[in-house]
Amino acid sequence: MATQPTLLGLEVPPSTNPRRRKRDLSLAEVGSWARRQVSWIARRSQADSRSELFLYTQAAKLVEEVGELHAQLLGRSKLQRRGKSQEFDQASLEGEFADVIICTVILAQVAGVDLGKALVAKMDAVDERVAAENLTDAV
Repeated sequence: MATQPTLLGLEVPPSTNPRRRKRDLSLAEVGSWARRQVSWIARRSQADSRSELFLYTQAAKLVEEVGELHAQLLGRSKLQRRGKSQEFDQASLEGEFADVIICTVILAQVAGVDLGKALVAKMDAVDERVAAENLTDAV
């Protein structure tokens, strides 16, 4: 019987791919990377990556990362309690944004969501809404 998966973080070894650091990544490349991470997390936690428990575990990880991003934003605005606000720096903020995106892409993989297709559909819907609001404002 597999053990219950833990809230595994992003403690994978950093990439040694120097090209990745010198250019923008495509969403397809990020998705491919996320598929490998899902397999790695499932092996490491001895969990079935298709299980509902795995899905909700990854959702909980995303919530955790959003909380850490929020703490960094509070620190940036000097709204964090005194001891915490001194821990803020731009690199930490950037890292938390990256963690949220990575967790989102991993969660989309686990949920079977084509993130590229979903993003295009949502961006089109937003563009249509903005265009409609602009027409209303012009009248």
